[in-house]
Order: sequence, then structure tokens, then C-alpha cells
Amino acid sequence: MRVGIILSGTVLTVVGICFLLLTATEFVMHWGMQGFVGYPGFFLLFAGIAMVLYGLLTNPKIPPLTTVYPSATPSATVPCPSCGKPLILDAQQNRWYCPNEKKYL
Repeated sequence: MRVGIILSGTVLTVVGICFLLLTATEFVMHWGMQGFVGYPGFFLLFAGIAMVLYGLLTNPKIPPLTTVYPSATPSATVPCPSCGKPLILDAQQNRWYCPNEKKYL
């Protein structure tokens, strides 16, 4: 977002400078448009400079990056409903096994 504000401010500053340069040319003076081109030029110049300064001086509120590592130990074990000892998941049969009672649940 800051890059967009800085880029927009730079464009406005350049357009304002172009308007001010047009005011100084003899072409504009012959057509009687000095006031029309000059005041918007100053406005665009100052608005562009203000936007660039705002973009450069503000700090974005970006939360710090945190890395979550998986734990080496299982976070929860499933107890056997009858004896309370931890069950083992038999992936081949897709069933829980109680090594204490030597039975599948």
C-alpha cells in the first residue's frame, strides 16, 4: 500500500510540475490561461509531495511472521475405554488396538 501512495504522489508531483511549466510558456500566455494552469499546478505539486512524504514516513502495521513447527510427540493419545491405557492405531486394518488387553476396538 505504501508503494501505491508513493507512486501516486510521484505522478501528481510530475503532473504539477508540467502544469507549472505550461504556465511559464509563451503559448499559454498568448491564450490567456495563466491562472487556469498555474493554480492547479501548485495544488498538484504540493499534494504529490505530501503523498510521497506520507508514504515514506508512515510505518505499516504488519504483524511479525511466526513459524509453527510440528511437535515431535503426539499432542493427544486415545485411551482404551476399558483399561485406560493408550491405544495404537493399526493403519493396515484402520482400527484401534489395545496392547494391554491385546484386542482390537
